[in-house]
Amino acid sequence: MRLIDPKLVNQFLNKCYLDYDPGWPSSGEDRMIGFKYYVERTAGLRLDLMPKQDIYGRHGYEVVQIAVTDERKYTMFTLRWS
Repeated sequence: MRLIDPKLVNQFLNKCYLDYDPGWPSSGEDRMIGFKYYVERTAGLRLDLMPKQDIYGRHGYEVVQIAVTDERKYTMFTLRWS
């Protein structure tokens, strides 16, 4: 496993999450843990997430660390979401 900078794939993860859960703004459900395992299976990435609250009181998650577990899946993930 190799570690990569979260800033490199943050944009790709956001696009992938919108495809994974398109109704997230209206549903209000927390599906981030399921998304974490989805990304691990399909993209070959292991995410280390930390809950975060912004200045407006909204809850979310911050990606602390990303490890590539499968290079082939990671390559296909970046090609699909770039």
